[in-house]
Amino acid sequence: MRKSALAVGFILALGGVGIAAQNQPNFSGNWVLDREFQPSATVPRALSVQQEVKTANVPSPPASISVERQFADRVQLRYTDYIGVPGGVVGGGPGVTPRPVNRSVRWEGAALRFERTELTALGEVVRRTTEVWRLDDRDRLVITIENQEGNTVDTRTVAFREVR
Repeated sequence: MRKSALAVGFILALGGVGIAAQNQPNFSGNWVLDREFQPSATVPRALSVQQEVKTANVPSPPASISVERQFADRVQLRYTDYIGVPGGVVGGGPGVTPRPVNRSVRWEGAALRFERTELTALGEVVRRTTEVWRLDDRDRLVITIENQEGNTVDTRTVAFREVR
């Protein structure tokens, strides 16, 4: 009896993981900033997203998400992150003091949270940017952006509509 109860519990657990994975939206597509919002230095006018979708019941490497941001001044920014895997780089350039940058992307229910933290060489936070992505009831990609620099925090929410 105990073995069958364990087997049933295991099957229910797997089913629950599958259900949780189904509640995580796929943000893949081409998105343009909704007309009610204005692009800025931190808000792109368009996004192109490619997101790997994996079933939770199959062991595999972490899913990736690739994002291309197109800003009003035609600057494009491309990057790929692995969902659930924290990472980091040391940024810098000619004449610029190198700074460690930590990045992470993780699910919070049906929302995807992106975090980027720039640190001093001593590990103190210089700048932190957090984005929380979700789909609203109109199938728009809604992104809440929080920028923190020192004691100043700027939060805004914008929406993108999919271009089909």
